[in-house]
Amino acid sequence: MLIRLLDYFRVKDWLHILGIPTLGFVYNSNFNLLSAEFVSILLLSSLGLAFGYSLDANYDKFKSKSKLLPSLIPLIAGLIYASFLNATIFVLSLIAALIMTAYVIPPFRLKRIPIVVTISNSIGFSLLFLVGYAILSNLNANVLLLATFIGIASFPAQLVHEIAHFSRDKKKGLITTPIKFGKKFTRSLILISLILLIAWSFLLYVYLNYSILFVIFSATFSLIFVLILKYETNALKSRIYIKYLSIAFGLSLLFIFLFYI
Repeated sequence: MLIRLLDYFRVKDWLHILGIPTLGFVYNSNFNLLSAEFVSILLLSSLGLAFGYSLDANYDKFKSKSKLLPSLIPLIAGLIYASFLNATIFVLSLIAALIMTAYVIPPFRLKRIPIVVTISNSIGFSLLFLVGYAILSNLNANVLLLATFIGIASFPAQLVHEIAHFSRDKKKGLITTPIKFGKKFTRSLILISLILLIAWSFLLYVYLNYSILFVIFSATFSLIFVLILKYETNALKSRIYIKYLSIAFGLSLLFIFLFYI
């Protein structure tokens, strides 16, 4: 029973993504695994991810839409819980829920719109970061710039995900970025987004006095990313390598936030 629930909500696919709200929380506070605020953020983020991933996986899978009802449980629970935390977190959670719903369900079906499908995923990761931050403080321009950095970092990884699922998505009738514009164009878009990531890290360093390590880690992440795409011809393997590279990049940012470097 437990295994079926874990599979339904695709927990193994999003468990590592909890690192993003963790980054937002650590950026704003001393890291305390036992704090009520940190536990609240992990719980709320888990509910949101369980809703989004299960809806995406099961909407086309089940002809009977009544089988989607379990997906609504974490959605409703998450919004109710967010309303008890603070108004900012509730609004962020509501926006995320609307994007996830529009991503899957017609007539919007954002997952079928090239470029938009990638951007919507990136916005979702930025929102997770902001939720982690907003548990203790109001949002400001500086944290919005950092959340944008998180979104930019996730953009090329999402494109690799789309390339890896090219054949599967095409059979489903989805028109992702590589299906619409081709893999060559998508790889060029990945390169552009990685250059933008480095430029954005430099902006944070120059104008907001962030650590030079932001630039170094971003450049290193981008270089390894390009090398993986160049030398790994198997798209599915590339996706796995990029996943672990992204986790390592997140840990490097966590290191900066923890030690105020």
